[in-house]
Parts: sequence; structure tokens; C-alpha cells
Amino acid sequence: EAREVAKVLAAIARELVASGDPVGRPACVIAGGETTVTLRGEGKGGRNQELALAAALRIQGLDNVAIVALATDGTDGPTDAAGGLVDGGTWARALAGGLDPAAQGRVMAGVLAASRDALVVWVIAQDDPPPGFDRALVFAEGRLMRDSAH
Repeated sequence: EAREVAKVLAAIARELVASGDPVGRPACVIAGGETTVTLRGEGKGGRNQELALAAALRIQGLDNVAIVALATDGTDGPTDAAGGLVDGGTWARALAGGLDPAAQGRVMAGVLAASRDALVVWVIAQDDPPPGFDRALVFAEGRLMRDSAH
């Protein structure tokens, strides 16, 4: 799982900063392989983006540390990105910008658990259905611009 690999990579980064082990600084640690993402609901599964976001939480506050998770074929799941790049300040910048990278998952899980057999209409600022939702209707100036049905 991408988030589990993120924990390992972040732990290596923290250990390297704290003790110079397994290698001294400056250093470049390269890990290879292909992670997986367990989808919950109908979400998109960009494994490299998930790895990067999970790593951002765990390396927050580390100076001069970055984690890059990239797809060598240029695609990361059904998204238009090839992965993610985070550093020790990514999480703080997200929070300062009004984002809580972990909040959407917590809120969505709670709403979906409480409304298993109900119709849920949710107004959000993204045009793809979040995990667990069947469709997203995108409106601009009162007109339907896109219907993202699964």
C-alpha cells in the first residue's frame, strides 16, 4: 500500500536527519517498485500522489528533505499527474493555504457511514466524484458543464 511505503520512506528520512544513518547528508535515497492503493468507494487511485501526501504528513518540519513519488510512464492512476513532490514544509503550506489534506477523507467517511442508503447531495469545490460518491455535476454560471458519472 502506498501509504505504508510512505511511512517507511519518511522513517528513513527522519533517521537520516537525526543520526546520519543509513547514509550521511547530503544523500539521495532511491527506492523502486510499484505500490498499490486500496480504493474505498468510487475514488481515483493515484498511488504516487497518495504516497507523497502520506509522506508529507510524516516529514513535516524536516529541513532540506523531499520525497518524490513518480510514475515512469507519466501517469498516476486515472489522473493527469505523474506523481507528487513533497518536502518538510508541504503540510504547513497546505494548512496555511486553508487546506487540511486529511480532512476530506475523515469527513467523507463519516457522512457515507451515516447515510449508507440515503441520497447525499454535497456541494464541493472539485469536479470529480470523491470516494464513495457516484457522480459529480459541475456547474458554472448556473449551467451544467459536466456530468462525471461512474
